[in-house]
Amino acid sequence: MNAKPSIVGAVVLAAALLMAPPLADSDQPTSGYSSARIISPPDGDGLRANSGNFEVRAQVEPDLRQGHHLRLLLDGDPQGAAQASSTFRLTGIERGEHQLRLQIVDDDGGLVFEGEPSTFHLLRHSRLHPQPATNP
Repeated sequence: MNAKPSIVGAVVLAAALLMAPPLADSDQPTSGYSSARIISPPDGDGLRANSGNFEVRAQVEPDLRQGHHLRLLLDGDPQGAAQASSTFRLTGIERGEHQLRLQIVDDDGGLVFEGEPSTFHLLRHSRLHPQPATNP
């Protein structure tokens, strides 16, 4: 059997792919969002919150559209219900390294856009080191 026809076919196919126009932006699925990021606490920073309670602030570009909500993930777990506000209040978080991620979801909870993860270190007073007594 002669292998030349299959080689010729492969060359023709490769040439056709090289000559094809690139996909237009409208041909590619897009959410319309360019970013969804955590702005506070800053990525890689330490955050002192001895109570384990603090606020997370997020930023979405462009602005959140009608019917879309923000969902905050802490270490992969959703924190409360999706909301329109870009400020989230977290309570009782343990000390150590944590990862935050912001998601944009539709009214049905379907994922529309997901931002890059942001890591922070929660600093809390250790129970192993008693706090100094206060002078009255």
